[in-house]
Amino acid sequence: MSRIDGTMSDHEAVPSIDSGVRVGEGDGTVPLLSLGSMCARGWKMDRYNPARMRVVTHEVKHDPDAFDLRGGDSSGDHIDILGSHDLNEAVVKIATGLGDSVPERIFSPIQSYADKIQW
Repeated sequence: MSRIDGTMSDHEAVPSIDSGVRVGEGDGTVPLLSLGSMCARGWKMDRYNPARMRVVTHEVKHDPDAFDLRGGDSSGDHIDILGSHDLNEAVVKIATGLGDSVPERIFSPIQSYADKIQW
């Protein structure tokens, strides 16, 4: 039995509630803080990355194709990401030894959120 009250909706609340689920920034079922805090800040700290391996946060915008059920090649949704042209370009660069050419690219406010964490 689900404990989510599907009758509860409050679109004026911050974050809003839709069918019993608080809707916030992130990727559908994964909150932004979980998606990006380690990449934006955690892995750049000696405590979590003592070898100081380079970590790049390369966000992919979610711009789904309206006529493609899977979102098309511009989807950034985690369920469709492997079809993303942007992601595949970054993966090919890394796989062919050109990983240094994949830029840091952040569209979300994850950096400011990660900076507020008491690491």
